[in-house]
Amino acid sequence: AIVATGACLAAVSGVARPARATEMATMSETAIKQATSSLSDLERKVLLEAGTEMAFTGKTTNGYTWDSKEEGVYVSPVSGKPLFSSKAKYNSGTGWPSFWTPVDSSNVVERVDPRDKESLPSFRWRTEVLDRASMTHLGHVFDDGPKPTGKRYCINAAALKFVLGDAPAGDAKQASRRVKSIFEWLGATLILLVVCIFPFVFSD
Repeated sequence: AIVATGACLAAVSGVARPARATEMATMSETAIKQATSSLSDLERKVLLEAGTEMAFTGKTTNGYTWDSKEEGVYVSPVSGKPLFSSKAKYNSGTGWPSFWTPVDSSNVVERVDPRDKESLPSFRWRTEVLDRASMTHLGHVFDDGPKPTGKRYCINAAALKFVLGDAPAGDAKQASRRVKSIFEWLGATLILLVVCIFPFVFSD
């Protein structure tokens, strides 16, 4: 009974973890400084100081509005790495460019926002999204997005450059695992307790 119960509970014990928070930029400080020297004050504030543009006002570093429906790829204005595809973009109603998956998970870092850790209780910590090559701030990712990933990569337009052209199809495998809410975990745990423990309690 103990073994069976343990095996059942193991099914709900795993929690998705964001990428390790000790990532280092592969670009040099000099290269990052040069790449951001021509950007606006707002764009530098967002990228280098983790600022946030006002909702419904954002523009990419080359002038495309936050709600642009043009086909293409959103790249880092610092490293040039492809980050998000227009084919994975959707209208979240938040006023920021939103995507359900990145182009390539190896080009982004997801970590607990260090500013949240310093000032907020843990249940309010957000997951920050950064360009891996330059470690510049992009936005945050939330677990309230659409299928097939359930993710909402909420990204500042000012942290992106848009490259017009063919866009790759969204690949759900590139998104981080969706973390279930406490209510979903409690529901799943209750079901497993019923399935795994009750038969032994009421057995002869």
